[in-house]
Amino acid sequence: MNNSVEDLFYSLVKEYDMVQKGEKVIVGTSGGADSVCLLFLMKKLSQDINFQLIAVHVNHMIRGREADRDEAFVKELCRALNVKCVCVHADVPKLAQERKLGLEEAGRIARYKAFDIAAEKLTAVGPYISGKVAVAHHRDDNVETVLINLLRGTDIKGLTGIQPISERGNLVIIRPLLRAGKKEIEEYLEKNGIPYVQDSTNLKSDYMRNRIRNNILPEMKEINHKAAEHINDVSQMLLKLSAFYDEHVKYAMDTVVDMRDEAPAINVDKLKYLDPAIQRGVIYETIGYVAGTKKDIGRVHVEDVLSLSDKQTGRRMELPYGVEAVRSYSNIIIRKETTAGEYGRADIEYLPIMGLDTQFSISLKSIESGKKTFILADGNTLSFEITEVNEGNRALFISKNEYTKAFDCDKIKGTLILGRPQKDDRIRFSGGTKTLKKFFVDAKVPQELRDDIPILKDMDGILWIMGYRMGEQYKITNSTTRALIVSVGGGEDGR
Repeated sequence: MNNSVEDLFYSLVKEYDMVQKGEKVIVGTSGGADSVCLLFLMKKLSQDINFQLIAVHVNHMIRGREADRDEAFVKELCRALNVKCVCVHADVPKLAQERKLGLEEAGRIARYKAFDIAAEKLTAVGPYISGKVAVAHHRDDNVETVLINLLRGTDIKGLTGIQPISERGNLVIIRPLLRAGKKEIEEYLEKNGIPYVQDSTNLKSDYMRNRIRNNILPEMKEINHKAAEHINDVSQMLLKLSAFYDEHVKYAMDTVVDMRDEAPAINVDKLKYLDPAIQRGVIYETIGYVAGTKKDIGRVHVEDVLSLSDKQTGRRMELPYGVEAVRSYSNIIIRKETTAGEYGRADIEYLPIMGLDTQFSISLKSIESGKKTFILADGNTLSFEITEVNEGNRALFISKNEYTKAFDCDKIKGTLILGRPQKDDRIRFSGGTKTLKKFFVDAKVPQELRDDIPILKDMDGILWIMGYRMGEQYKITNSTTRALIVSVGGGEDGR
């Protein structure tokens, strides 16, 4: 590539309108060649369009004296350039141990945490305003990322590599050096007499990225000296195609996914009508939404979730970052893995899997204090709420849909019981009663599904065969003054 590093830098900044006049921009500065080059070029750019630079250096507390040397170098460099410098010490080994992460990932978390704090304190960023951070990813970094994703198993998104602009929480991340290669950057610094430090860990091949950088990529360049440029070019072409693909996935998600706060529900029947590529995009985006990141979400995880389309209710798949996918009636629920008594919110309780002989008691008194919501192990939400009934709203309670029912609260005897169908269970109709077995036969409910249908009852009878029929004696009448509203999620009509 004949263009100089400066030309590549300025062309990318201009194309993506990365920096505006009057902004405050944080520059991640390690002291290595890439970040030093970025700092120098950002300083030059700031003199052209008048914005303020703030360098942030993170001492990862991994390399002892070498890390201290890097910190001292960055401080002196910033002093010489008249750039405000903030140095942060982060105990990355401790963070890695506490979160059971590799040092590389823990270091990344520490850096972006430092950027977050700097953006909030130094650039007056509020909770709904973005801070801008420039980082020194270059063309070879992008090639390494594409190869890593390819080796791990990825889709078109992974092959687009590193984006020139991206968002991370309240941060807007810009990468003005993304079109320049590592060798070009080092030659630029040497030509201009600009010093930098060398991180000795980059020379080791302990991590996948370093092995690709030090071993695989040089071999590829031996085969074709433009190998990195060609891979980068393909990733850029795929980036443009990905934008078109993203629009279709976004439209599909609006129609196929119920974006619940904690547990989005993918409608299986609607999903099956989509093009296979869009199906996988919907699943990938939904997993990423729940996980809070798409890093390490690979093709194998998407295929695992897709396989639940043909599985029975209750089947599940484990995914990265403590996420799981659960088949729940007509949906696949994507959610954080849970344990009894916790679901990430104080007002939601978790009910474990209900066996054929397992029942759970729910007192009306506990519901009277406010709405109660449960998460069933098959992924459904189950909520209970008591409300007043009067002439103005009575019709609303009578006309509830298939997955939301209203019951006369004062006709409920004792404690509510939630469980699976029992041998002697009967439901009352206006003309008499039926056993559950007889009801299921008449309603043409497949034999293999009957034992999985939740039954809500009290001490006197069945209130509701969920998704089907409610008991006659509990219906709202003209004399009803209080209604128990019960909603089960996972049905077509009743989330």
